[in-house]
Amino acid sequence: MTALTDPASPQVFSAALEKVAAQADDVLLFCYVGHGLLSAANELHLATRATVDLNQGVPQYQALPYPAVKDIILRSRAKLVAIVLGCCLPQPA
Repeated sequence: MTALTDPASPQVFSAALEKVAAQADDVLLFCYVGHGLLSAANELHLATRATVDLNQGVPQYQALPYPAVKDIILRSRAKLVAIVLGCCLPQPA
């Protein structure tokens, strides 16, 4: 099991996920509990420690785009994949 608490940046977050996904061959469980943000294109992003302001848009260097998470997980050889997202979203201004 690998746990990542409060990743410093989307790059650190995605690198850790890449490593775990590449090693998984039976079960891959991805569980994220934290802030979710929506981009201007209405795509979900997962906050990291680099996320400065939840209400000021989502620069890619601050939060990990969920489509990137999905791409990493789809490349895994794991026979069973489970994704659990516990995200709160900021209220519109």
